[in-house]
Amino acid sequence: MNDECLARLVMDRIGERWTMLACQQIAAGARRFCDLKSGMKGVSGKVLSETLVRLERDGFIERQVVGSRPPAVIYELTPMGESLLQIVQGIVAWSERNGQHIAKARQAYAELEFAAAG
Repeated sequence: MNDECLARLVMDRIGERWTMLACQQIAAGARRFCDLKSGMKGVSGKVLSETLVRLERDGFIERQVVGSRPPAVIYELTPMGESLLQIVQGIVAWSERNGQHIAKARQAYAELEFAAAG
């Protein structure tokens, strides 16, 4: 596997719909599944579970079983997950600064398309 393929694998993972939201939720502190689900409106339990499994498999989060009755599972970011989140926070900040420009560009493009069609 070459570096380009590795980059694609990583970009596919971090580009999934719920990946970064789950990481942001976990970054606020160790979280249980039910806490994550309640903080992520619109995600089903099945999809969240699958997302967490992939994040754990890829080394972004750690899953820890706490020995209570019934056992509780707590999720935490790994150092790699924390470093990724720092990069993503930069993208979020950029998006907040440029979101209105993008919206205006989309509107202008739609108006041109409408005019060309008419």
